[in-house]
Amino acid sequence: MTDITDSPAKNPNPELRPELRNWCEAWKNCFQNVLSQVSGLPNTFEISPQPLPTADADIWYTVVAGGAAHGEMTLRLPVASGTRLAQKFLGETDPHASGATTETPSAENITAENKEALEELLRQIAGLAATALAPTAGGEVQLHLSASAAPSWSSDAIVCL
Repeated sequence: MTDITDSPAKNPNPELRPELRNWCEAWKNCFQNVLSQVSGLPNTFEISPQPLPTADADIWYTVVAGGAAHGEMTLRLPVASGTRLAQKFLGETDPHASGATTETPSAENITAENKEALEELLRQIAGLAATALAPTAGGEVQLHLSASAAPSWSSDAIVCL
């Protein structure tokens, strides 16, 4: 999952500012916790400044921060990752894990149910992240997630989980 996306040339310094590092750590930890609860297995993610290659079928969300923190962030997920996350959230078996199919998910075959499940999963993560960020932001943080297109603005940072 890419939290903030752009071309590598626009992010020459992989070191994150402390406030961005805190933000990304909160997202990482909350993502790990929610996914571990949903799957019943421990999940561990690492933060990387190296972006994943983009594809036309990628799934995009915008997160707008309000309250004690202000700003926007874009989440980008490859459609295959989004489908697998939705299936985990719904308690479905991943057909790729059993080798049942070799077909790669595409925008055309991610179901409306999976899109809805993925969005709910991300809302749960955002809710936990808002709570986790409140102490460092100096007050209540609200994070509003919505489906979107690729951003038209340039990135301040690129972070991948």
